[in-house]
This record gives sequence, structure tokens and C-alpha cells, in this order.
Amino acid sequence: MGNLIKLFGDGFTPQSEGYTKPANEQAADAIRAVLTCDLHPQDIIFDGEIHRFHTGRGKRNKDGWYIFFDGDVPAGAFGDWSEASTHTFTANIGRQLTALESMRNVQTIERARKKRDEERKKRAAAVAQVGIAEWEQAADASGHPYLNSKGVQAHGLRQNDSGRLLIPAYDADNKLSSIQYINTSGGKQFKGGGAMRGCFYPIGDIGGARVVCIAEGFATAASVHEVTGYPCLVAFSANNLTAVAQYVRGAVGAQADIIIIADHDESGTGEREAKRACDETGARYVMPPDVGTDANDFHLAGGDLNELIKPHVDDFLVHVSEFIKQPAPIKWLIKGWLQRDALMMLFGPSGIGKSFIAIDWACHLAAGLSEWNGNVVRGGPVVYLAGEGHHGMRARVAGWVDANGIKNPHEMQLFISQYGTDLNTPQGYTKVVNAMQSAGIQPALIIVDTLHRFLHGDENSAEDAKTMIDACNGLMRDFSCSVMLVHHTGVSPEAQKRGRGSSAWKGALDIELCVGGDGVLSQTKTKDSEPLDDLKFELNSHPIPGWLDEDGEQVTTAVVSIEGKAVDREQDAKLHRFKTLIKDVWFGSGCEYADNGLPYITRAAIQRFLMTEADGRKAYSERTAISYANNGGDRDGTLLKTGWLKEYRDGFCIHADEVEDSALSMMAARAKGKQQQ
Repeated sequence: MGNLIKLFGDGFTPQSEGYTKPANEQAADAIRAVLTCDLHPQDIIFDGEIHRFHTGRGKRNKDGWYIFFDGDVPAGAFGDWSEASTHTFTANIGRQLTALESMRNVQTIERARKKRDEERKKRAAAVAQVGIAEWEQAADASGHPYLNSKGVQAHGLRQNDSGRLLIPAYDADNKLSSIQYINTSGGKQFKGGGAMRGCFYPIGDIGGARVVCIAEGFATAASVHEVTGYPCLVAFSANNLTAVAQYVRGAVGAQADIIIIADHDESGTGEREAKRACDETGARYVMPPDVGTDANDFHLAGGDLNELIKPHVDDFLVHVSEFIKQPAPIKWLIKGWLQRDALMMLFGPSGIGKSFIAIDWACHLAAGLSEWNGNVVRGGPVVYLAGEGHHGMRARVAGWVDANGIKNPHEMQLFISQYGTDLNTPQGYTKVVNAMQSAGIQPALIIVDTLHRFLHGDENSAEDAKTMIDACNGLMRDFSCSVMLVHHTGVSPEAQKRGRGSSAWKGALDIELCVGGDGVLSQTKTKDSEPLDDLKFELNSHPIPGWLDEDGEQVTTAVVSIEGKAVDREQDAKLHRFKTLIKDVWFGSGCEYADNGLPYITRAAIQRFLMTEADGRKAYSERTAISYANNGGDRDGTLLKTGWLKEYRDGFCIHADEVEDSALSMMAARAKGKQQQ
């Protein structure tokens, strides 16, 4: 075994502080740089709330918005509702952010996005109501000039008084969400502010269908349906193909054939997004042969849509006796999280802490620790290919060693590269292989941090992605080990739950792990096992013994701390609401106790309460109240499933914890006192 590369170096020297503008001036400058508006610094408020402002000249509506949070590093987001644009903002504080500040900054921006999303939902709901009224008042669109020019039928479309064609966009619950307008010359426009992701317009019924098609535009979908007879959904844009395909797969099941009809545009967007939809849903895609055309153009030019679209049968078959043979059991490095002989990816936004998690895993394996967060660890040598931040990494590993009580780091089987290399080139691959072989290292895990630093080419290119995947598979084959790529997400809100770049990455992975901006570690793909519960983590500041900066001050780093399962806030609020209802019923019905000493409440008492009080809302009908009472106060029997309520005689006993028991006892004492009065 080769010598352990030195993990410790000189102390970190912070950048010198420099003058910066006040945060409100920086924020106003940032907004004015991308939006036409008259915002002034004194107009900017850092209070964590949505603020609206006019954009452009002569606009009546306040389509501009911002939400900024105060703190050590003021940050937030802003944009224009009419353009569906969103931009993030982080104030310049005159120096480089620490790891903790970077993580908190990402969390601040995530909070701003959530507020933005809440406002967007409100606007989308209002737009939907207006769209419904407009749709109901519109007339039949048969014979519309646009439809005639495309050679297709109306398929239920309508037109308004100005002659514009209306194509309603329905969500997964079959509710009208927005409208696409097409004028007589073919110009297209969407109703501003309406929700479009995952929305579609169906031509034909997909219920029970063996083949379902999805197209970008109405004319293409109509042509496909009229020629083939297959139901076809209009996705409205290439970027919406994946979301619509996911809906269709859920609706028709795994056995149906889903076909994406891609536009053959010069940019390649149609084909790229179609491939992504196929990777996500097991669909397949087709597109016309000529660049710059869609399937409607192909059909009008005399092309055979049936020949283009008909399924291609795979002639490879396996006998059932071979198919059902039990595979070898899964082998793990960290049970349920890191698999042996697997290609994995850990991704997340910049500055959120993904490298800290990767280091935590690497050190657990290399130090031979027995468990990680209660999961069995089967350790072994780890090679950490670090492409950036080597000085910071020394501090991170040194902090981990001290925080975890490792007395002799020389016994850790952890080997770290001094610099990056292009792993998907012959020279780079050979360098890595030769380095491990010459040092006699037989790794259990190779970590590549980050993918971008070790990739020659473009991460968005399927071809370049394939060469990197081939290189990783070569390392796995040559060393019988696992490989984990550390990768970034894209910048858009929609890209925060997937690694950025080509869809080929996810398709090749055995395990994919997401480090979220909300401090949650989750599994977004586990090919051979059931995903485990999300985990909440924090980065805690840790002083490194003996490390001082040039001024003699203590150098600190961050160390990962797993706080347990991530809380489902929505479910927690639901339980609290139902518990409060039951407590109110028990208090109002005389605080009765059962023979077993537990608080007791009858179904009849719950029924009476629901019919007269209904938790501050309109009273339930007798039929509904009886149904809810029989299930312990709600339709789904939520409290019964948790064990907080248990059936007893003609009602239920309350099995509360100590804190709630005390509260219930106090309620009973108050009730008894009132009765005595």
C-alpha cells in the first residue's frame, strides 16, 4: 500500500476586505441590469417578502417582483412575471464567502424561490379562472385559416371574437390551466402567468391505449392522430415533453408504447428533449428526416407517418427460466447509500455542502468505521480525485479527522490527487490507472470531485458524456470498485433535482443522490433497491487544532452532521390539526377516561362535534360526520395509522406521549373545576 498523501497544509489566509456598495444599491443595480424599471435603492426592502414593481414603460400591471433576505450575506431573487424570468442575487460583502456562508446563502436563495413559487401558484390560479371563462365563451374553430393551412381538423378547438385559435392546456387533474393562442397567420402566444409545466391538450382518448404519442405542437399532434389513429397529446414545447411523458407513463402503465414525435429543428432542441423524455420514462422517439421540419411538414410533403411512427420490434428474447433466476444479492459500501461495483453520482447546487458529504463518506470508508448514520459500513481504500479547492480540502479532511477522534490518520486508506486531469482522454485515464497501480492501491471507491474538472468536452454533449461514462466503467472493471461523480445542478429552479448536462448521465447511473438547497440529502435514483428516507444534514463549524492564520487566529472548517430523517412538514401539520380536533372533542365532551386509564372519546361525540363545530369551518353533513367519526376524525384514519388513537369499545383511546399526557391532564382538571363551579 502506498504512502498516504499529506492531508494537512498551511492555514487559510482570508482575502483582504474591500469597499462595497450598500446591499440595497447592489440589489437595485442588479435588477436594473436585466429589467427595464425605475427602481431606486431606497425602494429595496430586505424583509423576506414578495414586493412588486412596474417593468417597462406604460405598463399598468406590476409584473416585476423581488424578495430579499437580510443577514450576514444579503441575498434573494427577482424577476418578471410576464416573461417568466427569475434571477438570483447575492450581495458582495468584500471578501470570499466561507463554506458555511456559502451554504446559508444557497438556503436563503432557496427560501426566496419557495416564496416566488407560492406567488406564482396564486397567479396561475387566477389566470386559470380567466382562461376558463374565455374558453366557455369561445365558438367552434372548425374551418379556421390556421387549421386549413396545416391540413388538420379542429379536434374540439375554439376561437374567440378576434379570430384567434384557442388551445386549452389541461393539467393532470383535467383542469384548464392556461391557453395557447394562434392567430390566422400562425403566430403563437400563451396567456401570461399560467402554469404550463406538465400540461397538455389531448387528441383522442389515452384510456386503455397500447400506443400513445406526444408532440410539441397542435398541428403535428393532429396529423399523427388522423393518420395513425393513435391518441396524441400536445405538449406545447420541447421543454415540456418529459413532464407530459411522465404523466402518460403513470396513466397508461409500463406496458404501453409511448412515442415522442420530435421536431427536427436546427438547434437540436427537439431531439435533445425527446431523448431526455425517453431516458426518464422508457419511451422512444422519432422525428422527420429533414432538418427544420416537423411531422406535420413531413406529412404535407407526402411523407408516410405510419412508416415513420410504427413501433420497431426488438427480436431479442430470453426464456422465462433464465429471466426469473435470482440475481446475486446487492453488496454495499454503506448500506442503502453507496453500492459496490456501481456508478453513482452526488449532485447539488454550488456551495451547498456536497463535497463535505463526499469527504464524510470517503473518510468513514478509509478509516474503517463500522457505521454511518446507523447504516453498516464495509470499508476499504478510497481514491479521491480532487480537481479544485485543494487547500480547502486539507482543512475539511483535517477537521473531519479531529471531529471523529481519529488518532492516527496515517492508518486511513485515503489517497487524494494533487491536481485534476481529463479522465475521458487516453492520457488522463492512463495517468490515474498508473498512479494507483504504482502505489499498489486497490480502491473500493473512486470519487471524482467535480465531474466538470475531470471531463474533456461538454457535459451537455451525449457523445462526451459517453466517453466519460466509458472511462468510469473502465475503472470499475479494472479495479473491481465503485465510482462516484460529484456534480453540479443547473441554475434554473427546475434543474435543482437533477445533475446538469446530458440526460445520458442519469441513464448510466446505478445510484443518484441529491444534496438539496434546503439541507436535505435524498436518493433520486436507486436502480437495484428501494430508496431510503431523506436525511436532514447540517454543516457545523469546527476548529482545527494547531491551525492558525497569519494573525494567529484559530482556523475553522465545517463538518457534516446528519440530523436524522427530514421532516415532512405537510404531514406534521396534518397530524397536529387532527390531534387538536380530537383534543377539543375530548375536552368538550367531559374529559372521560377508560378503564385502562387512558383518555376515552366516543364516535358519537366526534360525530356531534363535526356536525356543529367542524373545526371552525362549515358543519359537515350527518353522513360525512359519521364516516369521519368511524375513522377517528378524518376520512383517511390518519391518527389510527400512527397509533395515536386506538379503537376501544364504542370509540377510541388517546395514546399520547408524556408532554401531551400532561396537557390532557391539565385540560381534564380545568373541566372538573368548571363542573364544580
